[in-house]
Amino acid sequence: MDRNVEMFMNIEKTLVQSNCLTRPNIYLIPDIDLKLANKLKDIIKRHQGTFTDEKSKASHHIYPYSSSQEDEEWLRPVMRKDKQVLVHWGFYPD
Repeated sequence: MDRNVEMFMNIEKTLVQSNCLTRPNIYLIPDIDLKLANKLKDIIKRHQGTFTDEKSKASHHIYPYSSSQEDEEWLRPVMRKDKQVLVHWGFYPD
């Protein structure tokens, strides 16, 4: 194995062990097509993510794509602080 790759693997291992790097814990919404869900699970496993059946314990939620949203503006809350909310606008660059 290349020395650089080995070095980065050791760095990653150390970060995970010291809880400085956490792996994503994914919740797949049950409405997702079974074929797509299986494909997503394979991708998540390759990237060392895990799955959860509890929405509250997930770090990421995956929703099915709805084509009816193409003409509408879409946003989701990202973070709440007191009375302010940071939102992410869908279909717009960050």
